[in-house]
Amino acid sequence: RVGTRGVHYLQFGRGGFKQPQQVNFLVYLLSIGFEPDVVLVIDGFNEVALGANNAALGVSPIFPSFPHWTFLALAGTTDSELLDIMVEMRLTQRALTSTCERALRLNLCASSVLGRLILGHALALRRDYNEATERYTTALVARSTQPALRGPKRGVDLAANLAQSVRCWQESSRLSAAICTVHSIAYLHVLQPTLHDPEGKVMTDEEKRSGDLAPAWMDGVRTGYPMLREAGAELVQQGVPFLDLSPVFNGHTETIYADACHFWHLGNRLLAEGLAPALLAQLRRH
Repeated sequence: RVGTRGVHYLQFGRGGFKQPQQVNFLVYLLSIGFEPDVVLVIDGFNEVALGANNAALGVSPIFPSFPHWTFLALAGTTDSELLDIMVEMRLTQRALTSTCERALRLNLCASSVLGRLILGHALALRRDYNEATERYTTALVARSTQPALRGPKRGVDLAANLAQSVRCWQESSRLSAAICTVHSIAYLHVLQPTLHDPEGKVMTDEEKRSGDLAPAWMDGVRTGYPMLREAGAELVQQGVPFLDLSPVFNGHTETIYADACHFWHLGNRLLAEGLAPALLAQLRRH
């Protein structure tokens, strides 16, 4: 279809991003001259997991993820307690990287014994990092009392807070589609699968061990994913190119998830095969 032209995939996804950060980033890229043929948005998990976590911390659910951005919003302000926790987090990251690189270099993953020992050690380091992150977030909350960091006051009702996140997600998709239409860019929005979706695949024992989530994140996924599916169906009715791939792993008995929202190779392949026909259909229209 593209003749002699090369195909370039540019990844602009960012850890912890959720709407309206994606649509804002799209506007920024276009404003500096970026001219893509297609915009592919794969999201959903962060909207409800991080939105619920924000609300649990007393922060607007449609604000950027509190643990990801508050340190930057405070212009790097820190003290000895925050610095100690950050050092612990960084050392744990380095230990995990070193463990994985050594295992790959020595091919320890090929051993049924050593491979499992290495994986267990890696998971333990990840738990240590997550615990340090929780302490860091708690310390940030105590230092972030300004309304500009928390947003408007809200209640404690989970469904009401998630409704705000889902509405923002839905409206951002409409805006992205409209922006792409004006620029003659193909657009496709995909709802990603996630491990703890109440309508998702049956978990394997390995997925149960590696897929733990903080309570607020878990509540956000279980309550929010049905809301995302309903909002996605409304997008389709409104003519927005939207594809619900949240059930794409259903019926598979293999271990697909590396954690609660990231996949091993099989999951990436199944997701790609699921969205490819819709993506090609959008390209043909343009």
